[in-house]
Amino acid sequence: MSRITSCPHCGADLAGQLDGRAESWRYRTRLYDMEVNPDEPIADSDSDLPADKPGAGVIRGLWRVLSDAATAAADFHGGQLLRGLEPVEQERKLRGIRPTLSRNKGRACFRIGYDTPASWRDDPNREPRYLLRIDVLKETEA
Repeated sequence: MSRITSCPHCGADLAGQLDGRAESWRYRTRLYDMEVNPDEPIADSDSDLPADKPGAGVIRGLWRVLSDAATAAADFHGGQLLRGLEPVEQERKLRGIRPTLSRNKGRACFRIGYDTPASWRDDPNREPRYLLRIDVLKETEA
């Protein structure tokens, strides 16, 4: 799995590491099949931890958290392209999560619906079959 740290189009520092802006985030990724059982994850990056605990993974930069979670979802589905987890959608979610992080003292949850090629239907009223949930918690220096 490759980690994208700069935009292939403009060269922007996506990870924020080069200029020191990026924070470290503890994260946990879960995937749900909303048609089969919306209450139980079909995959959990930290299945050995209780459901209410933050994940063990730590990454610098929210963009990398989203990018790695989308890659993990694609890997879970056999490397398929997943509709709803495109970089444009990730960017939209990233812009929307910042006020939540501010209000909740560095804790938030991304919820992004997506489809595999097999579950996709061209119906504007249809909800995506799968859900990617990413819980993030800002790491504080001890």
